[in-house]
Amino acid sequence: MSPSACKSPICRCSPPSSSAYAFSTAGSHLFFGGEIAEAASLERYRAEHPRVDLALLPVNGLRPLFGPRLVMGPAHAVAGASVLGATTLIPVHDAHGRDPLSALFRPTGTAADAVALAGPGLRVVDLPTGERWEPAR
Repeated sequence: MSPSACKSPICRCSPPSSSAYAFSTAGSHLFFGGEIAEAASLERYRAEHPRVDLALLPVNGLRPLFGPRLVMGPAHAVAGASVLGATTLIPVHDAHGRDPLSALFRPTGTAADAVALAGPGLRVVDLPTGERWEPAR
């Protein structure tokens, strides 16, 4: 089965540079929220779409020295995954806190923080950069 992908309408209510995509296969739904900063935009998405099985959401809360937060922190990601109805969250943007460019930003969270914040209904997979993960069947 080939997956269908569509750019999510969530991009219209997020900053113009945000990237959000929804992917579906027979029986599975995945949501990738690249530069999502608030769970409220995910609530608007969820109101018009079925729940997702897997959410990939940012966790480092990246914020420039001056200006608003650009992406979710771990608490927002856990809340956002719950809003989407996801049973699994894979944190993204976790590695940014360790690169030289991040000196210009203030990362405020990690994937490990999201693991610690998740409740019993949400599995957070702390996936190292470059590693592969496959859901249990």
